[in-house]
Amino acid sequence: MLMLIGISAATIVPHLNGTLGRWQLRETARNLETTLQAASQWARVRQESIVFALDAKRGTFGLRVPPGVSSSGGGLLSVGRQSFGQGVEIVRMGGFTDQGAEKILAFRPDGTAPAAEIVLAGSRPDANRETLWQIAVDDHGTIRCEEKSVDEEGE
Repeated sequence: MLMLIGISAATIVPHLNGTLGRWQLRETARNLETTLQAASQWARVRQESIVFALDAKRGTFGLRVPPGVSSSGGGLLSVGRQSFGQGVEIVRMGGFTDQGAEKILAFRPDGTAPAAEIVLAGSRPDANRETLWQIAVDDHGTIRCEEKSVDEEGE
């Protein structure tokens, strides 16, 4: 009986680790998408600029009012600082502005921002496969989040 339990655990545990990794990657991508959407909506509703800030080294992101801008919300934002899931990393970023240790994307009072993208990766348990999530902001303020599976050979 113990041998059967041991064999079952040996086959199930690796799959659980892969499932957890995919879940953390998906949730991080969705949290980034939701935070970017909140920034666009906040800017549009309040008719004021808002900044999405990402610290790639620490794996954290959040929203804030730009320096020197007084907020009708009293400087308090409903979206606090969030963290990436374990094992999630940025593969590519474009369209963001460097500001010290952070990469920022400024949303204008009409809810639009310059075009930008973040591509996240996390390992998948099946051989020679990797899951990528792309979060893209177009210059009209539309935010998309898409999962993409890519072979290591680039196919």
